[in-house]
Amino acid sequence: MKSRTSRSWTRTVLTISGMGISLAMVASCGSSSTMTAHQLVAIAVSPSGAGANQGDTVPFSATGTFAQPPTTQTNISAQWASSDTTTATINSSTGAATCVGVGGPVTITASAAGMPGSLQGTAMLTCAPQGTGPVKLVPNSLTFVCDLDLTGSCSCSPPETTTLTNSLSTSLAIDSISVGGTAFSQSNTCGTSVGPGQSCTINVSWDPKAAPDTGGPVTVSDSDSTSPQTVSLPVLKRCNP
Repeated sequence: MKSRTSRSWTRTVLTISGMGISLAMVASCGSSSTMTAHQLVAIAVSPSGAGANQGDTVPFSATGTFAQPPTTQTNISAQWASSDTTTATINSSTGAATCVGVGGPVTITASAAGMPGSLQGTAMLTCAPQGTGPVKLVPNSLTFVCDLDLTGSCSCSPPETTTLTNSLSTSLAIDSISVGGTAFSQSNTCGTSVGPGQSCTINVSWDPKAAPDTGGPVTVSDSDSTSPQTVSLPVLKRCNP
């Protein structure tokens, strides 16, 4: 949206002719300047990812990037929405999100009018059960078994998966992920850190021919005060593979 202001001037000439005096406008000139409105071009939501327990509230805020100085403005007015209101509700005008269920990550969206139209910024919120720690492994027990199938052959468990969820508002540094017992091995998608409100998976494989065929647990050492987190690996071996 643009607004225009104008400025002009005129020049007059005094003419003396005989006994008469007259004023004549002989020239005019105008100049104008254009002022451009402060135009919003992008929105960023803070925090970009967060976690909370069921019943807790997380305040989100929107930062706007503008085409004209000052180019950055915090706590701009926005319309807020949650992608899953059964897990997290949000005050549409203030950005305060409340975990009403367990799950996620839920997408939190801030919308505002900008250039060329409506602009959006997003963040993620994960909601954990009340009374649980901010970092958890679900499930926290993986069972392995060999059993006879319908053909009478011995069939053993495929690799099992547990999910590590970081419900903190900051990144979780991963120091190590290990598994006890020569019969077990693990691979994971966690890397060296897990972002706020994010998850990664740990896949555990079992070799029933290894001796001994028991072992565990899976142990995750990280930067949270509840470290280490563990997953037990009970084995129920009922036949020989």
